[in-house]
Amino acid sequence: GLGDREAFVGAARDMNAAAVVLTYPHLVGLSDAQIAELIDSFGVTLELCAYGMHPSGSAGPLSEQEFRSALRLLNRVGPENCILSSDGGMEGAPQPPELLAWCCDRMLAEGVSAHALKMMTHENPRRLISARTQALGIQIL
Repeated sequence: GLGDREAFVGAARDMNAAAVVLTYPHLVGLSDAQIAELIDSFGVTLELCAYGMHPSGSAGPLSEQEFRSALRLLNRVGPENCILSSDGGMEGAPQPPELLAWCCDRMLAEGVSAHALKMMTHENPRRLISARTQALGIQIL
């Protein structure tokens, strides 16, 4: 349940984790409301994975449903709380740049702005990496 996830996020924060990223939250049974609560209450970042939405990806015949679910979550929590990754690189899968390009094209066609896509593919990942490297005393440019 959500209580376990709240405890995990709290423990990560107690250990000075720079960030907590939630990946494939529906696979562990979280509802959209629970995902939004983790983001709102704990500052968790949601990872949207292109491979899971791609027709040849991990969701297989449910890929369109996964894509619609990602759009619904994106609209609910906002692009400022999400990163978009390829989750690619597996043998037989499309290459990561191809997956990201495919997903960005699909999202643009569904009305997601280019600004939101840049935020999820560039700005938010950079912010997460910067938080981690600062915690380690490393500066990135």
